[in-house]
Amino acid sequence: MRLKLNHRILPILALLAFSSCKVSQDSAINQPNFFKERLGNASAQDVVTFTEKILIRHSYALDRREIDNVIYYETQWKERLPFDDEVALGITSARNKIIINTRPYMRGETTPLLTVEFTGITEVKFSNFIDWRKDEATEDAKKYLSNISYELRNELISRLRR
Repeated sequence: MRLKLNHRILPILALLAFSSCKVSQDSAINQPNFFKERLGNASAQDVVTFTEKILIRHSYALDRREIDNVIYYETQWKERLPFDDEVALGITSARNKIIINTRPYMRGETTPLLTVEFTGITEVKFSNFIDWRKDEATEDAKKYLSNISYELRNELISRLRR
């Protein structure tokens, strides 16, 4: 009797464990200081070439780079001057980190592609706080990250159309 009970409960426990992991990952991505955008599909070679080109153009240094079945780039934090709307809130320092992540996507039978996702993270400091805070990104901070993702998307799309 005990074996049947455990056999029935085990799939439920596994489902609950999987669901809680998924929720915690999604909630981390949906934090207000995150800017996330799907850039489209591209070849692995184009993702590597154009990601590095755009990150260099914007003076981001790499913290982590993985190129296997999927491609993952994570930059170091890059401090910048606060934007006007950040200054109006009392922000004295700001910084960003960029993450480029891919997952497999197939188009047709012979052209393997990757789906490319861009994540930009913003942290700020106020004059009365020593530590970096993950407050909601302002509109100007979102525009800044959006412009970088737009550049990368355009490079990838223009290459894919050739």
